[in-house]
Formats: sequence, structure tokens, C-alpha cells
Amino acid sequence: MRKVAFYSVIFGILLVVSLASSSKNFIVDETKLQDSTSLIREYHKEAYTPHAPIVITSDADFASQGWPGDGSENSPYLIQDFNITSSDRCVSISNTDAHFKIADCFFSPNVSLQGTGIYLYDAVNGTIEGCEFEDFVYGIFVAYTVDGNISNNNFRNCDVWGISVEHASDFLISENDIRDSQGGGILLWSSDDNTVSFNDINATMLSNIKVYDSDHCDIINNSIGVWVNWGIEARLSIGVTFANNTFYDEYYGLELTDCEFCALENNEFEKGGFELRGDEIEHFMSNSFENNTVESEPIAVLVNRSSETLDASAYGQLFLFNSSDCVVQEGNFDHRLVGVSLAFCSNSIVRSIDSIHNPSCLVELQMCDNTEITLCNVSDSLNVGFRIVNSDNCALTGNRAMWSGTSYSYGVGMYYNYNVTISDCVFGASGITGDLNAGCWIVNNDMQGRTGVYQFRMDNSTFMNNNLHGLQYYGFRFRDSSNLTVVNNSFHDNEGYGIDIQEDCENIRIFNNTFMNNKLDNARDNGVKNNWDDGVSLGNQWDDYNGTGVYSIPGSAESADNYPLFLPEDVLPTIVGPDDKEFSAAVATYTLTWDPHDNHPKGYELYLNDSLIESGSWSGGLVEYNITIVEAGTYNYTLIVYDASGNFAADTVIVTLEFPTTSTETTTTTTETTTIAEPVSGENWWEAEILGMPMLWILGIGSIVVVLVIVVILKRK
Repeated sequence: MRKVAFYSVIFGILLVVSLASSSKNFIVDETKLQDSTSLIREYHKEAYTPHAPIVITSDADFASQGWPGDGSENSPYLIQDFNITSSDRCVSISNTDAHFKIADCFFSPNVSLQGTGIYLYDAVNGTIEGCEFEDFVYGIFVAYTVDGNISNNNFRNCDVWGISVEHASDFLISENDIRDSQGGGILLWSSDDNTVSFNDINATMLSNIKVYDSDHCDIINNSIGVWVNWGIEARLSIGVTFANNTFYDEYYGLELTDCEFCALENNEFEKGGFELRGDEIEHFMSNSFENNTVESEPIAVLVNRSSETLDASAYGQLFLFNSSDCVVQEGNFDHRLVGVSLAFCSNSIVRSIDSIHNPSCLVELQMCDNTEITLCNVSDSLNVGFRIVNSDNCALTGNRAMWSGTSYSYGVGMYYNYNVTISDCVFGASGITGDLNAGCWIVNNDMQGRTGVYQFRMDNSTFMNNNLHGLQYYGFRFRDSSNLTVVNNSFHDNEGYGIDIQEDCENIRIFNNTFMNNKLDNARDNGVKNNWDDGVSLGNQWDDYNGTGVYSIPGSAESADNYPLFLPEDVLPTIVGPDDKEFSAAVATYTLTWDPHDNHPKGYELYLNDSLIESGSWSGGLVEYNITIVEAGTYNYTLIVYDASGNFAADTVIVTLEFPTTSTETTTTTTETTTIAEPVSGENWWEAEILGMPMLWILGIGSIVVVLVIVVILKRK
């Protein structure tokens, strides 16, 4: 029985080892899994019949090339089951009227991201179905063509568009799968009366569906998974229906820009929603909206309201058009394309609206007047926090636009406005950017992050009492701007310029500002006729002004501050001095070296035992003094350094000289005695002996005892 138990143990051990060894057969080769898709595609390619590129330029070419019939009325021509590879055009059909069908083919280029799979030009009555397109610039390119059908095709990694339809009409583009592309999905460009339906488009860098200058199209029942850009982008189009589309993982959702009489119905957005832009009232009021949701919350489009207070928290997004004297308040719009949008509104207020991560902005005003955005907070917006366009006499007050990390976003984007005031706001990534603004006031704001203010074509505006600090680039940058006043601002601790005036800027007045510790330079002026003082007696404070003469501004304008001010400083100078020194010699020769520091160094004085022995200017480097002492004694050397504000620091070094003396040395020899301890006597002598043994000896003796006990037991048995 003992043998059985013994062999059972051995068998169990071997079984475990065997199982551990055999488990290697179940390890998944992730590399092979990753390559499986490409292997399947290669298999598909092999399943088709290789064929040279096909070029058809007339109906006669179909017959002369021997293409068989059937596919449409009266036996159309059929191109089917081919594997065609070309970095130009795999199939090119132009100037034809005959019905034709291209079906179940595999198209790819010789070199990735080159060429076009199928090119149709004035080739009516064509059908493309069941084909695969991979690695082209364009999968299918259609131009000046009518009555087509593009259905049930697969597109992968197209560099520009999967399907591009330009100046074409009456096409059905349905049930196509487009994904994993550096370009976009489906483009309708100046193409009317087309239907785009039941397509699955995902992971494209450009718009998944773009409708440009195309009227009376239907974009319905599509599944839109957005990777980077717009899910659906529509511009300058009339009478387009967007219905029953589903958006997931979207950044930008759906945008209508300058569109009229369009319908948005029953669209579902996972998080982004949609946005409307335009510059005419028809771009907002002529469109219809019904049953659209974002995160299952209703998207409200409200029009013609007056003197109402609207609770924004009841909606996934809120749009207010052509209304007056309204208050929109108390909503949170995380991850929305835009939270609250007003267009053609007057005398209204948007307040206490918050969000995290808006792809476009939190609040926008378009064509509004006398409207205020106040006490709103946004963080981590991808574009701007607040957007103001074509609006007059509007204000942003007491808002915050912050970022948790490095961002290229701005707090405010302002374009084509007059008399807009931005005051008492905090911007944590970049401040304010814009174009074509006039009569604006930028007052009492705190800006840090990347860039303070970047304005292009701004006139007759004032920047006052702003604090611009810790910016990665510049405080203010102006281009093609004139008649600006920059007064009482602080530019400090920025990596770039405090103010950068670029070409085509003129008549900008800059005075009573503070410039300190801007690393690239405090200022640069490449404009013309700009004034860096008030023209009377007041210039700016500069941390690098030496206290005499004018202050020259770097740049091609060769400007100067004629009344520069010396920047007072609260930070005291510091000195790292040498250690005290003692000499025993007939003569002491030594160099005393001090290492003083200050932001604005000016001068120094050196004293010996309270008597001034040297003084001069100090520009921030080391201060050295060579000494030679021939008389024994103690000497106190004291250095005092001064900065431009009159602050000072002092350090004293004591140098002692003693003449050497002659002495007689006595050498004493010491004998070291080593004492060996006697054995310990008494009843516990063994404790000292055993405890003093090395541990290995104890273990060895113990092992021998155990073996002897086992032997005795065995013999007794």
C-alpha cells in the first residue's frame, strides 16, 4: 500500500509537469490574430480572377471588349469577379449611356494610397455593388453622371474619400461599409437629389459624410462612428433631410452651415449633438428640428421667445433663435459639441452654464446684440470656450475657461464683432483669438497657458488691466491691426515676447505697462508708427532698463519708449561667498571669489576692515579680488552688491595670517597589548561555549543526532 501511495505521488507530479508542458499549445499567437484580417483579404484577392485595368470610353467599348450581359434593362454589361490592381484607375468608364454593373470585384493599388478604384465620368445608368476597395486615394470617384447605384461595398484606408460624387444626381448610395481611413467617407459636392442611406461609416479622419452645395438630398438611417472630424457636415445646401441617423463615439456630430429648409429628425447622438452656423436669419429659422436627442436627452430648438427664463438643465442642448429679453441659465453640457447657442437674439443673458470637454464651445452668440455671457465655466474645450460672431454691444463677464493639460484652445474666439467687452475672466490655456473686430474692450482678465491674445485685423480697441503670465508663447500678438491702446497691463514670466507687433500694424499706443522676465524678449515691433509711451511723460516699466536714455524696442520698426521707467523689485540680491581662510606663511596670496545673484544687478562695493577699497558696476557675474598679505593679523573683506531698485546684500570673509614658528617634536612609542579571555568557570560554563560556536557547527551536530536516532529506530523494527 505504501508503494501504491508512493507511485501515486510520483504519477501526480508527472501529470502536473505534463499538463504544464502541454499548456503551451493553448498560447494565443497575438501576431497571427493581428494579421488575420490581412490574411482574409489576401484569400479574397486570390478568390477573384486577376485582370488588367479596364478602360471604357464609349458604349462600343463594352461590346468590343466582350463584356457579357445582364444587369439592367435589356441586358446591360457586366464586369464581375475580378481582382484588379493599379495605382492609376482600376476601372475607368466615361461617356456612356448603356446600363452596366460592376460586381463582386477586389480593387487595390500597386502602391498604397495611390490611384482610384473605379472612375465614372458621364457614365449614366451604372451600378457598383459587392466590391472591395483598399488603400486608394479615392475608392469610387463619380463626376457629371446621373442615375447610379453604389451599394454593399467595402472601403478600407482611403486617403481622401471612400466615395466622392461631384456634379452628379439621382444616385443611391446604400449599405456600404467605410472605415479605417485617413480621408473621409462619402462626399456629395454640387450633387442634387441623391440618397445616402443605411451606410456604416467609422474611423475616418475627415467627415464621414459631407454634403456641400447639394440640394434635396436624403441622408437617412446611417450609422456614424466618428473618429476625429465631423460625423455629418453640410454646407450651402437647401432642402436636405437628415433623419434616423445614429452617431456614436463622435467628437463633432452634425454641423449645418449656411443651409436652408433642411430637416433634422429622429437623429440620435451618443454625446456630441449638432451645431448650426450661418449669417442670415434663414440659416436658422427656415430649418426644422424634431425628436433629436443627445445622451437620450432632448435637443431643444426654441424660436421667437420673449421675456422668458429658460432652464437649460432640462435639455441635452439648447438653441435659441430670434428671441429677446430672455435668460438662459443653470445647465451642464459635458461633451456637447456646443452647449447653448443663441442667434439673432437681443437683450438676453446666458449665465451659470458649465461643462467639461466641448469639441466646439460651451456658449456661442451669432448675430446677437446687447447680450451677455456671465458666470459660466468650461474646461478642456477642443476649440474655444466661448464663441462670438457678427455680434454688437455684447459682453463676457466673470467667466472661466480652464484646461487640465497643454491645449491649443482659446478661452474666447471672436470674429466680425463690434463693441464687445471681455472683462474679469480667467483663461487657463490661451486667452482670446479672433479676426475683424473693432471697438472692443479687453479689461481685467487673467491669462496663462499658451498664448494670451492673438488678434488679426482688429481696430480701435482697448486692452487694459490684464495680467498675462506663465504663457508658453507670447502675451499679445497683433497682425494687420491699427488704432489700439494697450495700457496698465502686466506681462511677466512668459516664454516668448510680452508683446509681439507684426507687419501691417500701425498707430498702436502702448504705455504704463509692466514687462518682466519674458524670456524671448519683453517686446518686438515690426509694424509702423507705433508709440511705446503716451507722448508726454509716461512710458512702460521694463525689468531690463538700465536707468538711462530711451528704451529701444527690438524689431524692424526701430521703435523706442521715450519715457521708460525703472522697474522696482522686491526680490533681494543673494551672495554665495568663499569660506574664511587661515594662512601660516611668510606671505599670503589668494583670490577671493563671490557669486552674487539678482534679476537686475547694478553695482558693488568692497570693504577691508570698514574701509572702501574698490567699487564699480556689476552686471550679474562673479566678483573676484586678489589679495597679498605680508603682515600677520586678521583681515575682514566685505562685499556689498546692489540691484537696480537699491536693494543690497553683503558677505564678509575673514582672512588670518600667522607667521610659522620653529618647535621640537618628541616621539613616543606605544606598545599595544592584546588580552585573551580565560574560559568562564561556573555551573553555566557551557552556555558561553555553545553560544560562541558558529551556527553551521550547531546545524551539523543536530543533523548527525537526527540520523543516529533514525538508525536506532530502524534497527529496533
